[in-house]
Amino acid sequence: MRHRRERSPGRPAVSQADAAGQVIGGPPLGLTAERLSIRAALLGAAAITIPAVKFLAAAARTKPRVRVRLQSSSGHPDDQ
Repeated sequence: MRHRRERSPGRPAVSQADAAGQVIGGPPLGLTAERLSIRAALLGAAAITIPAVKFLAAAARTKPRVRVRLQSSSGHPDDQ
């Protein structure tokens, strides 16, 4: 039985990828909005996001690898 709470190893990687995407994509899209139009920048952001749809669709088709077992108030998993 685990008494301490453990962090997921995937969360920091997701945060790092999000930050990298903002740093890499933000300035060019801001420049596009400033020089051309906000509409052009929004279209550019949508175009950049389109490849992610493929990965999200693949993730939705996969089954979870970890089974979660809920515990009752007594703390024993079989007392449900």
